[in-house]
Amino acid sequence: MAVLLMGAAMFTACDDNDNEQHEYIVPVTKGAFLVCSGNMSSNIDGSVSYLDYTSNQVANKQFQAQNGRSLGGTPNDALVYGSKMYIAVTGENTLEVVDAKTLKSLRQIKTNVTFGEGCLKPRHLTASGDKVYISFYGKSESSYDENWNATTKGNGYVVAIDTTTFTRQGIYEAGSFPEGISVADKKLYVCNSDYAACTKPSISIIDLTTGSGSLIKNDNIVNPQKIVLTTAGDMYVLDFGNYGDKKSGVYKISAKNNEVTRLMDANDMDCIGSNIFGYYTEFDASYKPVKTTYQVYNLLSQGTSTFYTDTNNEIIPACIGVDPVVGTVFIASNVKNADTGKTDYKANSKIFMFNVEYSQQGVFVSASKNAKVWGATAGVGPCAFAFNVTTNVIKY
Repeated sequence: MAVLLMGAAMFTACDDNDNEQHEYIVPVTKGAFLVCSGNMSSNIDGSVSYLDYTSNQVANKQFQAQNGRSLGGTPNDALVYGSKMYIAVTGENTLEVVDAKTLKSLRQIKTNVTFGEGCLKPRHLTASGDKVYISFYGKSESSYDENWNATTKGNGYVVAIDTTTFTRQGIYEAGSFPEGISVADKKLYVCNSDYAACTKPSISIIDLTTGSGSLIKNDNIVNPQKIVLTTAGDMYVLDFGNYGDKKSGVYKISAKNNEVTRLMDANDMDCIGSNIFGYYTEFDASYKPVKTTYQVYNLLSQGTSTFYTDTNNEIIPACIGVDPVVGTVFIASNVKNADTGKTDYKANSKIFMFNVEYSQQGVFVSASKNAKVWGATAGVGPCAFAFNVTTNVIKY
């Protein structure tokens, strides 16, 4: 994931000589990709849906349409970096590299063959400089006793690859069942989830120059999934909890002393600037959803604002994405089975969009429904958003 408190745009200009032509570069988002994992038990392959901002229309199964083949089972994450999009396909042990404009395949990489036999089950992606980083479950294993108590053993890895040659540039051992990753200040941060076993979850901090590492462990961090960083080095972690007395939420880990503070309840999160967006669903005793609250936490004000409350279960949220340029918020939703009234994980999903207003300082002000993209049909098993960001050159 990204580093917080950094501007979305980087501008360049020529010197102040009035006789010379000036130009600056403006980032522009053309659309949003939604990675869908499919449904493994029903033999439904994963796919990529694409929302075009110009038409406000969603086109489904776009990877298959452009390449004449399926992504395969359980793609989990995608990253647009430069002119390419990278898709981690957990069930196939593949990394798909495609042209971000056309989705035409540039390379299909069998990760356990190309990067090393331990590079199994790719999970999440991030990038820095001329490298893309991929987390792998690797040699992590889990087992359960007759009471469904989990035991885990082995560790996973993070691999750095060159963005031009796609060759391995480095491999770093992480902890048990690594998930979300981030890179900042020549350090790699890894969420070691322990597959919700809650026996050895941790955050790995690995020095990319020396390869040395350290672990952060805390009783509140039991199932870490995503991590973002501030320029000051503070860590903001999405933790799924233990599905019991510890609820899922967003935590701050202080760079000064590793002190852990809970900021808000959340089942997922994404960020832009100083704003962390998330949602949290409350359930009754029969595990029926009662209410979902959509919130944003601002790092500058250190306050939380609710921008939407759903008590009718119109949205059954599966993941959240925030446009990195304009800050529009997207929610991918599962749907109910018309006959049973329960969530249908084999059915096509829906996309819901919120237009968001920010202050001049980039602080969240308000959000409103976008009627043009409210309930648009997308693929089966939505799990991650990525954004088709390009640049326009403005001359003056």
